[in-house]
Amino acid sequence: MKRLINYTIVISAMFFIIVFTFSISDPVNIPDPGNNFIDVDTNGNTERAFSAVYYAMDNLEPGIVIYNPGNIKDYCKYTSDFYTACDYRIFWCDDYKWTSYTEEDKIMFKFSYCVNSKDELKEMQNEADSEKNAILSKIPAGASTWESAKIIHDELISLIKFEGTYTEDHIYNLYGALVNKSAACTGYAYAFSNLMNELGYNTYVVRSPEHAWNVVSTENGDLHIDCTWDDPDTYDSNGNPHIKYTYFFLGKDEICDVEQHGITGINNSGDASSLAKSWNYHKMQGFFLEEYDYDAVLNIFRDQYLNGDKVLTVKFANHENVENLEEWTENRFRKMKEALESIEYFGSFTWQSEPETGTFNIFLK
Repeated sequence: MKRLINYTIVISAMFFIIVFTFSISDPVNIPDPGNNFIDVDTNGNTERAFSAVYYAMDNLEPGIVIYNPGNIKDYCKYTSDFYTACDYRIFWCDDYKWTSYTEEDKIMFKFSYCVNSKDELKEMQNEADSEKNAILSKIPAGASTWESAKIIHDELISLIKFEGTYTEDHIYNLYGALVNKSAACTGYAYAFSNLMNELGYNTYVVRSPEHAWNVVSTENGDLHIDCTWDDPDTYDSNGNPHIKYTYFFLGKDEICDVEQHGITGINNSGDASSLAKSWNYHKMQGFFLEEYDYDAVLNIFRDQYLNGDKVLTVKFANHENVENLEEWTENRFRKMKEALESIEYFGSFTWQSEPETGTFNIFLK
């Protein structure tokens, strides 16, 4: 789910819409399928069990019975955990039902699909692969983890329109994000994970009851990226999307302090707070201040504007310092207008304060 904030220069109140984007799949009694379901014994190997499930879905099988399935049942309750463990590419399975038989040590799945044939599925897969390859082609040889993640982050935000009505097809999967270019948070997260994993970076989806985002595993720990919340859905006067970096490489300690980011489910990441301090976008770019200083903030904004940036951004070690910039918006934005005019910007703007991360953004038209 996405934080929806009205940050025009006239209205600065924050509005929050809570929509539960993760369905919870409880076990049900599936009627005896007779010989319609394939069956397999995976000898207690959970990874093999998921491979069998993916094989069944990839071949549009109506269902599968798995004997000795390991701990696959632990992943079944939340659809995001289930699809993450199977494969991020899955978008054609509309729904699944499951039931577990403890005495026989088996689990049964029944699937429903949004496609009617293997030919139709292949066409959709080719469409998704084409969009994926177009993004991957923009990553230069030898790019670092940080550089690769930034390019994918920026490309997805530029490509995808956040679908806040939660009614369109495929908004929770890779196809919706890359082909339809419309997605909810899960679609952003699955697309980011798939692209990063294509490059060999261990990246997965984590979630709270309301939201989904990504973790990139490094040799020094796990770092968080949230493309959905870095997409403000605003544009400059030339129609180019504004891109934020508030949630680009945060440590678990910091992101878990942000609303809707309390991690639940199987994929609960470790911490890499010290690495996050050096990999964080604002730190890497020199847009980070220990404390508020008017001249220092103005110098950062001036450099960004002269560089052609349409998002002026600063992050404070002391998160409470964003209150100083919020004061710029008082008295009909008098102080903010004076600051922007001092760097030779005289156009319209919107703004966003994110005190949980100590970040303040100004979006220029």
